Amino acid sequence: MLHGARQTPDVWRAVSDSFPSEWAVVAPQLHGRKNLDAMNAASVHDLGQVLMQPPIVVVATGTGAVPAIEFCARNLGSGDIAGLLLAEPQIAVTPAAVHAARLAAAVHKDRSAPRSADGKFTNARYTQRASYLQALQGESMAQRAEELAAASLPVWILAAQKDRQGMAGAREAQKVMPQAKFFEIAQAQADWNAYAPRNFAANVLEFVHSIGAEHGA
Repeated sequence: MLHGARQTPDVWRAVSDSFPSEWAVVAPQLHGRKNLDAMNAASVHDLGQVLMQPPIVVVATGTGAVPAIEFCARNLGSGDIAGLLLAEPQIAVTPAAVHAARLAAAVHKDRSAPRSADGKFTNARYTQRASYLQALQGESMAQRAEELAAASLPVWILAAQKDRQGMAGAREAQKVMPQAKFFEIAQAQADWNAYAPRNFAANVLEFVHSIGAEHGA
């Protein structure tokens, strides 16, 4: 489960509480990584620390879609990746986004961002957000996403109805992954994985069950 620039891995704790007890969950820390390769290495390392048997389902939100798609593309040949679920994905990090994050970090220094929607401290600090986006600046997952489409990897794209930026990103991701199923989450806002973890988990569960149904499991 891969967080985006706005959140920390702790956001997944409340989500994973609704998963079956036999599931193993890995939520690597992606802040502080220098580039996409380093983010991928963090995911590989953390997976290696957990007794986990394939298949693996990858879940990501926001800019976490970039390392998520990269991880899936790198491991397609292994047969271990069963599916990819993206919520409000951003498949590219623009210079403008990095510039805005740097400005916010300069103003707020290393202070924490406003308390997250779940009322807890699962939002990343402003400096963390800027560093995360800078690590991915210039990366575009369009070609990698097309590789997933060519391999017919099951993909769900979720878009919060009241998150304009997230909705735009989700539509862009759908263009390069036409095999993906698109779902608009009614009344949901940005960071709904934080303030509605049970609902988010229910979508993950439904996705996993759909994969099993397609394969007769």
